[in-house]
Amino acid sequence: MSQEHTKLNEKQFKAINLILEGNGDAEIAEEIGVIRETVNRWKNQDDSFVVILNATRRMLWNSHYEHLRSLVGPALDVIETEITEKNTSRAAFELLKVVGIYGSVSFPSGPETEEDLQDIRKQARKDQLFQEKLKSIADGLM
Repeated sequence: MSQEHTKLNEKQFKAINLILEGNGDAEIAEEIGVIRETVNRWKNQDDSFVVILNATRRMLWNSHYEHLRSLVGPALDVIETEITEKNTSRAAFELLKVVGIYGSVSFPSGPETEEDLQDIRKQARKDQLFQEKLKSIADGLM
């Protein structure tokens, strides 16, 4: 478990889940038994809380985004059927807008040679080491 995780208590983890479910500060405070100002302070001044909230939000978003992307093929099938048979493809077009395909064509990207892939991995490792160094410095200041 990372240091950030050990700095949060059970109520803070519950608050993060409630935030991600779309609840407001007052609702969260009532649910976990603290005052609204406490939830607000966690969200705006507690670095560990903010970091874990952001990381959890990103993981949740990535999961939803990948699910939407997996529906692109079926959406295209619906569009094809709707255009050729019914001419009522609004829902399928809306899905394609959400995933960023409608209105512009995005071509698949990514390294196409082993050398390019190795370069990307080297850069990612450098970035990771840099972030770890920054975190170490920040932790030393606390």
